[in-house]
Amino acid sequence: MSAASRDAQGTLKVFDLAGGEEVLSLRGHDGLVEALTFSPDGTLLASAGTPRAPAFGIESDRTLKVWNATTGEELCTYSAHHRGGRAVVWSPDAARIYSGGMDGRLKAWPSTAPPEARVLHGHTGPVFRVTFSPNGKRLASCGGSGEGSRPDGQAPDNAVHVWDVETGSQLLVLAEHTSTVLALAWGPEGKRIASGGVDRTIRVWDVDTGTRQRQFANQDGVVEGLAFSPDGTLVACAAGNAAALWDLADTRVHARLALPDPLHTIAFSPDGAWVAAGSTAGTITLWDGKSAAGNRSIPTGLSLTRVCFSPDSRTVAAAHTNGTVTLWDVATGRQTAVMTGPDRTVQWLDFSPDGHRLASCTTDMMLKVWDVPSATEVYTIRAHAGPVTCAAFSPDGTTIATCGQDGLIKLWEAPRTPSTRPAPFSTGG
Repeated sequence: MSAASRDAQGTLKVFDLAGGEEVLSLRGHDGLVEALTFSPDGTLLASAGTPRAPAFGIESDRTLKVWNATTGEELCTYSAHHRGGRAVVWSPDAARIYSGGMDGRLKAWPSTAPPEARVLHGHTGPVFRVTFSPNGKRLASCGGSGEGSRPDGQAPDNAVHVWDVETGSQLLVLAEHTSTVLALAWGPEGKRIASGGVDRTIRVWDVDTGTRQRQFANQDGVVEGLAFSPDGTLVACAAGNAAALWDLADTRVHARLALPDPLHTIAFSPDGAWVAAGSTAGTITLWDGKSAAGNRSIPTGLSLTRVCFSPDSRTVAAAHTNGTVTLWDVATGRQTAVMTGPDRTVQWLDFSPDGHRLASCTTDMMLKVWDVPSATEVYTIRAHAGPVTCAAFSPDGTTIATCGQDGLIKLWEAPRTPSTRPAPFSTGG
């Protein structure tokens, strides 16, 4: 028989009652743990943190966590109550956990520990982007050098990899870039990929044959972002202090917009009406996606890392370096929502195909999924062993792909209901 205790620093301890010995010390909460309870069979442990402990001057992460009471492994993390959890109780069958918080709400959470994620191996360095083909059958990724290079000493491949989603097999390695590949985009027909990065080139590939169709010598700097127009005739590029639209027919610059600050990201709206670029200074610049005229600015006030459009093209989402995600009305330029997470850089954003969910990933190893209508966090997954660099929904909305500085790509099942968390695919045969 075991007993558990907690302290103001967020440490949980499990003791063997027969011998009085400490058998586990669990660290995961950032501050005071307000509630702690074993599952009915004693195999799992649930804990809930509170956002502020005035007596100790402590801030915590406002999370509900589920632990393996034998091994000490942290199995699940939920952002449960904005003002902190005060009580947790298990259902008799241990299938669910009920939490009560200072926000006056009672919430139910699934308690089953997920199996291991389905992992794709092949990169020999950090992976910076991952994206599904339009039909969802293939996956493209790119990477190179950076923090978190592989401990086995292999050189980064500076390549684009193409995968079969169903089997997880690697179909192609496109390795002409001479340095880290930072940007990646599928053509709307699913037969082309555009890639770019530190070598300041943009390359367009035929994915069926693995041959290069086009190459652009970009003069504006490192290529940070790429996006195809919905009709497939243009590629938008964010590099240095400029956004450019390249014509794929004649490999010329169709339009170029010089801006005062460096750009990290660029996106076409799904209807093709708009192009959005985001700067390090926090400005979203919008201009006509066909004529490249009439640009206007939305000052967000926060440094930007990523912008993306909602599926209906009415909203542009922005990821920021202070852990927040903001939503903006494209027509009016007004802010419509703020989603606040821990003070860690949000690296990437992607809307689900129905626009009801938004996936974000951060430098603190986490994948978060948000409910867009309510602007609330639905669930959090500790996705990688280091910073998570990208997250992408599959076209049918059932899968989220992530990649990270650990050199791995992971595929997660993404339930559409807000009451359940994503469970990783099983690797069992």
